Amino acid sequence: MTMKKTLLMAALVALATMSCGNNSENNANGADSAVVEAGEAVAEAEVDKAAYPWDFPREVALDAKEGQIVLAAWDYERRLKEGKDLSKQGMSLLQTEMAVVGKDFSQVKRGDYKVPNLYIIPIPEGQTAKKGDLIVTWNIKGGGDLQRAYVTDASNPAEPKVNYMDMMWNDDPEKPGFGNRFADTQLPANSFYVLKDGEWMPGAQVAVKEGTEWKNGRIISIAGDKLFLQMFANAPAVAKKSDCRLIPVNEDLKAGDEVWALFTSTYKPNCKIEKVDKARGLITVINTLGKPDLLPWFEVTKVLD
Repeated sequence: MTMKKTLLMAALVALATMSCGNNSENNANGADSAVVEAGEAVAEAEVDKAAYPWDFPREVALDAKEGQIVLAAWDYERRLKEGKDLSKQGMSLLQTEMAVVGKDFSQVKRGDYKVPNLYIIPIPEGQTAKKGDLIVTWNIKGGGDLQRAYVTDASNPAEPKVNYMDMMWNDDPEKPGFGNRFADTQLPANSFYVLKDGEWMPGAQVAVKEGTEWKNGRIISIAGDKLFLQMFANAPAVAKKSDCRLIPVNEDLKAGDEVWALFTSTYKPNCKIEKVDKARGLITVINTLGKPDLLPWFEVTKVLD
């Protein structure tokens, strides 16, 4: 029992005692019932807050149907049962299928559990892409987690080849990054959608102003001016659009440009582009330590100037 609940229960008991005095047993029983009901209401409110701790509207409309592929926070229910503070828990979004669409919580098929709608991204069917597009998909070769990917070959627009952008890249042949290992992965049909430049949408990259710094985040859900985001290490956050900058999908960047570049969790200024690799969707940047970093397109920008 929390301190708040304990204090409220004590106050209600005291009030009931003062009110009852030498009244009949029925009045006493009525007071006891009021105390029990109040205590139950507090307990329900605490459970509800634990299950939905975010300052974000609960009713997030999902454009999805039964059997449609979605990306959802697979470990939501487990962490809730473990008593974790969900407002601080980083949770991955994994590929699964929709079972039942609800107003605020929906049932998905991976593990047959419910998850808040704000933690679900539907994947529309029948999408096509062209070379150079940035898309939202998942790692089909392992894990099934949410990935932004750059289209390297759209010979088959419904089943393009892509480079995963949410993976580390390293061109050292003795220490290749996961991005290098999964390069030019061919996606199946109905496994992606295209991010549109200048549009606030799930999967889009943003920079969030925190004090004097710009932190990286990706949009998971939108409600009016509010964004539900995944920050560094998938940590959840709620921010206003007015406190964010939308990072362009395919900004006009070239060698020699002075830019902001992502370093761990923060966009750093005074970096310089060494090379632009449009074939792979990657940019080599000399970071603030004077060392080269191989970064995806949306981790390098001039819009924060």
